[in-house]
Amino acid sequence: MRHLLTFLLLIASIVGSTVTANAAPSVVPAAEGGGIGIRLLDAPVGNPGDPRANYIVEDLAPGATIHRRVLVKNTTAATQRVEVYAGAATETNGQFVVEDRGTLNELTTWMSMDKPSVVLASGESSEVIVTFAVPADAPEGAQQAVVWAQGANGNGGGGVISASRVGVRVYLTVGPGNGPPANFGILGLASETGPDGQVSVVVDVENTGGRAVDISGELMLTAGPGGRSAGPIPANVTRVGTGERGRVVFPISDSVELPGGQWLASVKLLHNNWLERKYSGPVTFPESGAGGSLGSLGSLGSSSGTSSLWIPLVGAAATAAVGAAAWALWQHNNPPAG
Repeated sequence: MRHLLTFLLLIASIVGSTVTANAAPSVVPAAEGGGIGIRLLDAPVGNPGDPRANYIVEDLAPGATIHRRVLVKNTTAATQRVEVYAGAATETNGQFVVEDRGTLNELTTWMSMDKPSVVLASGESSEVIVTFAVPADAPEGAQQAVVWAQGANGNGGGGVISASRVGVRVYLTVGPGNGPPANFGILGLASETGPDGQVSVVVDVENTGGRAVDISGELMLTAGPGGRSAGPIPANVTRVGTGERGRVVFPISDSVELPGGQWLASVKLLHNNWLERKYSGPVTFPESGAGGSLGSLGSLGSSSGTSSLWIPLVGAAATAAVGAAAWALWQHNNPPAG
């Protein structure tokens, strides 16, 4: 009896758990006694006590192009490959806030480096030219960014990567002429079922900026019946005019096979790949079809990169095993008459 109960618990644990083995690389601070440095070479002549003298501060007209030089230096004891790139930033309530690497804003799309990376021996430095090319249709107003210098080496042992980054702030204001920048907000989302039975998730948006926006995006469905998930699902690109409201539609392929019930819908909407808005909310899909397959939606399980056949197969095997164990338990408690 004890062995049978242990076996049943083991089967239950296989059905109810998932193991993920995607570990992020370790990151540690730069070694003491040295690091990567960066400074502005074209600092304006003025009050030496003003910290903004060390920043790139510009007031430009639409269509203008300027160049500014920064000096990148390696003061570590080892040779370093240093990446130089633009990163997004914002200023809110007087606080300068930097974003994670890979996050863009409109200003970063106007910036480029003549040397995206440099290899510097210990004590060596290199000059990098940063170009600001403001489009002719650039919106008026202030924007912020950072010119980052990030060094990394693989000398930490055991696959550990040592990394550090330093930067020069950028404050750039575009003069009047083109109106305010693009902007939009998300009002809510819901599910819809078409006459053919196809289910879509529809997101209501409002253009609150000074120009039309072309909105794309992706949808993730999680916390569905049985813990199922699906996505990413692309949106139909939607243009919304200034001051208007619109609907961004995510058609769900093979939705007749979609298990009915409540799901959590999480959307990420983008304009020009840099203006991003996120929203999450529950949606309820109707009961339709008998299947548990999401077709081209991909995996039904909680682990990414897993075949959509895996969970049904594991479920079938587990069900068979539990059934066999239950039959053995019944026979144990009800021996044949002899």
